[in-house]
Amino acid sequence: TVNYVDEKGNKISDSDILPTGKVGDKYETSGKDIAGWVLKETPENANGTQGTKEQTINYVYERAEAAK
Repeated sequence: TVNYVDEKGNKISDSDILPTGKVGDKYETSGKDIAGWVLKETPENANGTQGTKEQTINYVYERAEAAK
């Protein structure tokens, strides 16, 4: 599950669900453009390899005016 949250962990956009793959398959994610928000943190597990457990990937954003 890919989540898009603010600095306090509040959801700011709908989550995305990665397609199910086989263990060992590679996956890639990226942040998305969200009006009024700027990507602040890209998570370490943004890209990786499918494992046996479900992963949560959190992209952290800040308000666009706060980024100035």
